[in-house]
Amino acid sequence: MATKNKDKISFREFLSRYTNIPEKIIDEYTIFFEACEVEHYGILLDSVIKFLQISDKQKFYKMFNTNYRENIDYIKKNITTKTPKTTKTTKYYIELDTFEKLCMITDTAKGDVMRNYFISYRKLIDYYKNDFANAINIKAYKNPNKCVYIITTNKKIKYGFTNKGLRTRFTNYITSTGIHPDVNFILVVDNPKEVESCVKAFVKKYEIKPRHEIVHIRYDMLKRIMTDCAQLSAEYNNMPIDGDLDTYIVFNDIFDNDEEPSIVNISHNDKVGYQKMTKKNTKLNSKSKNTKLKLNSKSKNTKKLNSKSKNMSSKSTKKSKKSKKSKIKKYVPK
Repeated sequence: MATKNKDKISFREFLSRYTNIPEKIIDEYTIFFEACEVEHYGILLDSVIKFLQISDKQKFYKMFNTNYRENIDYIKKNITTKTPKTTKTTKYYIELDTFEKLCMITDTAKGDVMRNYFISYRKLIDYYKNDFANAINIKAYKNPNKCVYIITTNKKIKYGFTNKGLRTRFTNYITSTGIHPDVNFILVVDNPKEVESCVKAFVKKYEIKPRHEIVHIRYDMLKRIMTDCAQLSAEYNNMPIDGDLDTYIVFNDIFDNDEEPSIVNISHNDKVGYQKMTKKNTKLNSKSKNTKLKLNSKSKNTKKLNSKSKNMSSKSTKKSKKSKKSKIKKYVPK
């Protein structure tokens, strides 16, 4: 699948040009790879069973249900087929990681072919490791505002994002603290703000000092969180929109109750009437506006009443003072 940007090549082109993997295996693998580029759970499990030449389908499904997690490794979809009798069947759809795990554990001839495929990856990385490292460092130097890093200071892990470049950031850190940090991990991302907010959401409970980005956490876990957030951001920002959108997500802050009838009981494939919901919202908004107007008018009326009562009270005090003066008799000396 060719890309529009001349500086980028597709995954299939990379494998074909820079590895010794047979073209047939590349073609077969990229079918599954590209299916998950369109949809996260894009691989039908039945097609994997056929591809890996698994004979005992019932035994395989028993193993699969035991070892893999729904809504993480796979999802289920209810498929309705119209024949002389309408039948409903449940289909399993898996993600790419699950597909690769199945390839590595399947004891068939095709499974052995796929294991050799993954061994070729390791050999490729080992052969080009210096070139890969240099390319990442150059990219980090040219894009200083797109770097994510992990450093260690006094046995404390600190992660961060910088807009000024790593060299400037670390120089400022050494100047302010007098401590030279050890750089453990660098990741160049396309959307640093998205990745930063994603990482902070997961790491917040491990923070030692709020807003200082110093955390008490396993180093491997922090690396995984940062990498997963970067991959998630890249995946959904680069996901093609084919026009076949089947769901509207409506946020309505009028309702505090999550069980509001316009939100619950919406299945994955239901087409939600957005216009109807917006009309409902406009009615609610108009009601809220009317109530606000009524409240404002009431408040104005109460202000008028208060002002009248003040005037009445002031008049009454004046009258009382006059009456007191009239009661006092003037003293006339004899």
